[in-house]
Amino acid sequence: MMYLRYAFYAAIALIAFIFTYITCPIWALIAAITKAPSLPGVLALVHTHDDNVYGAHYRMSQYHETDAVPETFIKRFKTACWWIWRNPNYGFNSEVLGLPVEGTKITLDIQEGVEGDYTRWTLFDRTNNNNGKHTKYFGYAANIPYTKTKYIKMWFGWQWHPLDNSDKYMLKFAFNPFRTIA
Repeated sequence: MMYLRYAFYAAIALIAFIFTYITCPIWALIAAITKAPSLPGVLALVHTHDDNVYGAHYRMSQYHETDAVPETFIKRFKTACWWIWRNPNYGFNSEVLGLPVEGTKITLDIQEGVEGDYTRWTLFDRTNNNNGKHTKYFGYAANIPYTKTKYIKMWFGWQWHPLDNSDKYMLKFAFNPFRTIA
């Protein structure tokens, strides 16, 4: 049952991902015009909730940029497009499809390997407040190196730690066979 639930949620997430990816220039235009660090209201669901719509924390740490909101309209637009395309629907996957932290216990958390090469299984047990029924959820993540500089990154299920002090475990679906080892 938990895998069927995940397949259903993953299908919803995929539809939302395609919608956001296609309509990204609209959201980036809104961000560029308003100069706001986040899109207003429910529109914030199209970008990541652990950074602003321009990926300021990431840009500052990786590229040593100093502006949280880019100065020019063109740079705001391009940066917002890049960040939304890089992390589409993180807010939606957390706030709408996410698993509430409160009332959820991790019943199994096994991590094997080391930081760059690991597999991790997490099982969650959620108790329904209305009827006391237990519902199972899962998280699976793996980094599998195949050369000295490349690895496959996989993540299916719910993330085992909430991002940015969120009160939800975010639903994740990720498969990237082209990650580079830093």
